Amino acid sequence: MERHILSKSTFIRGSQCLKSLYLNKKRPYLRDKISDSKRAIFKRGTDIGVIARDLFPGGIDLSPRSPSQYQRKVLETTEIIRQGKNKILYEAAFQYSQMLILLDILVKQDGLWIAYEVKSSLSITPTFLLDAAFQYYIMKNSGFAPEAFYLVYINENYIKKGEINLNEYFLKKNILPEIIQMEDYIIKLIKKEKAVLKLNSSPDIPVGEKCDTPYTCDFKGHCWKKIPETSILYMDAFDNSFKFEWWKKYGNKLEGISKFISTKKQYAQIYSSSHKELYVDKNGLNSYLEKINNNYPVLSVLFIMPAMPVFENTKPYQLIPVGFSLNYPGINKTDIVLTIDHQNPILYFIEKFRKALLKHEKLISYDSKYLIRFFDENHEKKNFISKDTIISLSEVLKIPYIYHYKIKSDYSEKHISSLLLNMENKNLDNSLLSMNWFINKLREENCDSLKKQSENYLKHITNFTNEFYKFIEAQTDS
Repeated sequence: MERHILSKSTFIRGSQCLKSLYLNKKRPYLRDKISDSKRAIFKRGTDIGVIARDLFPGGIDLSPRSPSQYQRKVLETTEIIRQGKNKILYEAAFQYSQMLILLDILVKQDGLWIAYEVKSSLSITPTFLLDAAFQYYIMKNSGFAPEAFYLVYINENYIKKGEINLNEYFLKKNILPEIIQMEDYIIKLIKKEKAVLKLNSSPDIPVGEKCDTPYTCDFKGHCWKKIPETSILYMDAFDNSFKFEWWKKYGNKLEGISKFISTKKQYAQIYSSSHKELYVDKNGLNSYLEKINNNYPVLSVLFIMPAMPVFENTKPYQLIPVGFSLNYPGINKTDIVLTIDHQNPILYFIEKFRKALLKHEKLISYDSKYLIRFFDENHEKKNFISKDTIISLSEVLKIPYIYHYKIKSDYSEKHISSLLLNMENKNLDNSLLSMNWFINKLREENCDSLKKQSENYLKHITNFTNEFYKFIEAQTDS
């Protein structure tokens, strides 16, 4: 059996951008380095897919251990189905016309074969339908069309009560009628993708909104390498349609754009890019700082959002507090409260946080969006917290009173620490730490090491916030 040239992942890649498909096949070394956050997302999807197998326990796992086994697994799948002895298959492999798919779950029910594709999402997206339509097309043309094709996704309204009930946690929808209607489009797209893979050089496709929709392409760094950091394409003050329309007409030039400026943020970003320097609104910054007392404690918070609830009365992707820290600049003291090891971390966090607020008029944080969302989710915000209770220093960059063109829409602690503060930033990304907490709670393992890592993370965020505050103050004197 000949090796495949398209899989469901590369097919979806090609549907987003044919150049990305070509580079993935012919120039994989140009791929961007995968971030911790993206690695955590991939792992989450894999974990949920494995968990979903318990909807249909006792099946045969046909997952290939290496790419060299793909075609062998296709033959093995075909033989198992022919024999008819096994009614549940995980990662069943099908190939047609050099195109391969591995189906999450295949089940024989009442004598009929039913396909199940699992997603770690709370809803069905057009991309999921395209993915399923491609898989169905391959199965059908390999001589094996399932009688139904279900997308399995997470029930956003599920609330954990005791042991997880997978039949309530997952929702299932038969999308076969919808994906059958997509066959003509699938065929046309396949032809385009196969044609691109035969090219001797990369197709000439300009950058566009497709670089980030529906997913950020992992060849974006390569395709954008000739776009200067001062380009309008990196400015989040303008909507995407305007940015790309301007870029197509005028390239990286900014002359004449002033007549389209309608907001303070647009002006700041154009100024910083045009002058290649830090933009500072000293009057606005002084007014902002007048509202802040140097003795306000500095707050740092760590949340996780587990796809599968691990605590009673919680929902999928609900914010669960790992803990928080309060740093008192005047006396150089830091109190750290870890809440995740408590039987009810949400109520314990609220109790501890309420007591902390009773002692202080306001708290300083770099970014309070998750904290505000947490109290919204738990209907506690109106009781003792308001948007004015927590001072979010990141607003200085978003209003902005300060802006640097190299921010490029990334206001994360990790990026700002290296760009503006010249600080080491490797300890400011909590993506893998959050994923490890989820796995730990799911398996009920010892968590001493994660506690220590969480405390260190909170300390690093606190240090960053203090240094960022000093940086803000320094701009009023420069």
